[in-house]
Amino acid sequence: MSHVTVSGAPDAPAESATETNRRIVRRAFDAWRDGTGTITDLFAPDMVWRIEGRSLASEEYGDEQQFVDEVLAPFAARFPVSAPFRPVTIRSVQADGDTVVVDSIAFDELWTRVRPRTRS
Repeated sequence: MSHVTVSGAPDAPAESATETNRRIVRRAFDAWRDGTGTITDLFAPDMVWRIEGRSLASEEYGDEQQFVDEVLAPFAARFPVSAPFRPVTIRSVQADGDTVVVDSIAFDELWTRVRPRTRS
């Protein structure tokens, strides 16, 4: 198992890869929520993104482009430019090795009720 030394005092305990991954994803979601970053900053071209549950978007997306095209772009099209698509609530971020799970708010009502804005 690889370890990363936590910045700070020289005697700081090593951080596990699992905790490093959880922290990286949490920071990315916080930055997205706060408008200081985009979630795509976190993506690798060959990533796999899975939305669990009963959401209309619940499925596995095999790479970055598929996820952007089928989830992020349609969601973003439902928001006015003045209020861009980003999470409001991040309930928790859990990790186990390379797998990180983010529990956030479902968007089914928005997906079905609000039509995408037309681009001029």
